[in-house]
Amino acid sequence: MDQAFLLLVREKLTRAVLQPYEDSLGSKYQWDSTVPNSRIPQSGDVVLVWSEQGSLGASVIEEIAIGSESKSFPECPRCHRKQVRERTKLQPRFYCAAQSCKHQFDEPHWTNRVVTTFSSELSPGWIDLRGHLTARQCRNLAIQKNSQHSIRSANVDQVNAVLKKLDSKRSAPFNNRRTAAHGFTSVTVRARLGQGSFRDSLLDQFGTKCAVTGDAPKQSLDAAHLYSYAKLGEHHDSGGLLLRSDIHRLFDAGLITIEPLTLTIELHDSLLAFPIYRDLQGQKVKVALNSKHIDWLSVHRKQFLET
Repeated sequence: MDQAFLLLVREKLTRAVLQPYEDSLGSKYQWDSTVPNSRIPQSGDVVLVWSEQGSLGASVIEEIAIGSESKSFPECPRCHRKQVRERTKLQPRFYCAAQSCKHQFDEPHWTNRVVTTFSSELSPGWIDLRGHLTARQCRNLAIQKNSQHSIRSANVDQVNAVLKKLDSKRSAPFNNRRTAAHGFTSVTVRARLGQGSFRDSLLDQFGTKCAVTGDAPKQSLDAAHLYSYAKLGEHHDSGGLLLRSDIHRLFDAGLITIEPLTLTIELHDSLLAFPIYRDLQGQKVKVALNSKHIDWLSVHRKQFLET
């Protein structure tokens, strides 16, 4: 069954009380086993990331890396609960948020604990939604609207409907659905809307030819964007090439680039050890390109030269 979640970005307690999570907007969202609902999100789930200022973006969880680490947690010196809050102006600096306590103090007690960590990859399908939804609108998408948790279950159909309405031009660049498994593992399929027609248009332009290696079976060719589709969320005319699947992966990673002035193939040094790729170095592209293709190739190459 498809699921959707609201991921609330905020200081998890405070900057001084707890080590902050290393969230990266549009790329990853982290939490640990002390967070309610920590083990429920899975790869393939739709997520809407928001803050108390409103929506930030949406994506599909590409994968979740699970680890462990030791963390220090503050406790109230009186009741030993972990509901410690920090104040920036008033003194004493800390207080206990437990209703039955409300103790104020200068320093909390600290305890160490090993926790399970979760780091979700969001970048492949990310769409920026800053300024599109208020915090109230985001909160109302939760199944339990009065929840105070950072990870909140939401109705996947409602979230998808909101995303399509907000992003009608791009139609939300992902569909989320789970497929039956081979053997014992389930598989998540994420399809970009319009990707099939985009590939068809490239086949009409170039035939069954990889731009880097030449003639290839149709089934081996991917529709490769010359820009970050995750960021722009739409298919541009002259913004793609057909590439053999392995070449596509290397191209997206910047290990293969095309010099826009000479239209020659350039390899990263790490590929020169592999004969299957080494002979491509300095070869001309195998298809005719127009000025728009060349502009996009310049953008693609520049992003890796600057990193």
